[in-house]
Amino acid sequence: MLRRHALFLMPLLCACASPGARYFAGDSRGCDDVRAARGYADEHSEITPDQRADALIDAAHCEVKDGHPENVEPLLAEAVKTSPHAQGAADAERAALLAEKGDKDGALEAFKKAMAEGYTDLDDVVQDAEFEKLLALPELERSFVALAASEEPVAPRVQALAEKLKQRPVTPVVVEANPDYGLNTFTVWHGRVLESHYDRDNDETTVLLEELAAHEHDGGGDEAHQHYEVVWTPGQGFIRQPHEHLHADNEQHIEYEATGRYFGLRVQGFQRELVEAPDLEVVGYYTGRTPFAYRGEQGDAPTLEVIRAVPFNSGVHLGTPVAHEH
Repeated sequence: MLRRHALFLMPLLCACASPGARYFAGDSRGCDDVRAARGYADEHSEITPDQRADALIDAAHCEVKDGHPENVEPLLAEAVKTSPHAQGAADAERAALLAEKGDKDGALEAFKKAMAEGYTDLDDVVQDAEFEKLLALPELERSFVALAASEEPVAPRVQALAEKLKQRPVTPVVVEANPDYGLNTFTVWHGRVLESHYDRDNDETTVLLEELAAHEHDGGGDEAHQHYEVVWTPGQGFIRQPHEHLHADNEQHIEYEATGRYFGLRVQGFQRELVEAPDLEVVGYYTGRTPFAYRGEQGDAPTLEVIRAVPFNSGVHLGTPVAHEH
């Protein structure tokens, strides 16, 4: 996806712009534009090293597209020399090229190296044809899921990857109905933190959550519907009771409901931000079931190996009504 070069040329699209700017009018993303961007960067001192490196990586991308893979490595090496921040993107390009050549081991090593160097450009991986063979390597699935979860908003990025891989992230409903289904399949779950436990011997923290289900309602006038909320009563303690409400405006509403389905997380070390967050948006892999104790009761819960967990505030807490986000 040839978009990098447009970043530093956008301010130049005016009546007094240099002749090179004419290549970047409209929606053109062709390799002629890339070559023009590279030439413009070479001639103008105000272009930053990161922008020059981006133009070089796009040029390498075009050499592959034009059938000249032998020209790629010098361009990538120059990009990294120009800006060390380009190392991840350069190694991702190398991984795609190695996968095209059939060098599976080299492609695996290069892409994992790109991830370790902070590569986050999911759009390139999902939309560029040069990454097709790389995406077909099952050994990189976890790396791709980690890439999707590397920036927010997490859920739509993971969903976009799932569509590209022709997969469907498992959900608590599927797992609970079919305990053996979805094992080692990636997931996107939302949960309300209930309890946590740190195992010092194994340097591992387990967190028990209650699933939060999101309900999105389009604006369009009056709309009555019912959910449930958890409330505290003097005689019965915490109970779930119906919660009815009426929307009478044209705003779009997103509501979160605590469903009563539990699931757990396993994370290495003690990650305070996860334990102390009221709610979590979790991307991970379903790894089976783990015993948990909650309020004196024992039970098993579907468990995730965490790729990334992002705190968020759903508004669903004990003793409070379902939240509305406008």
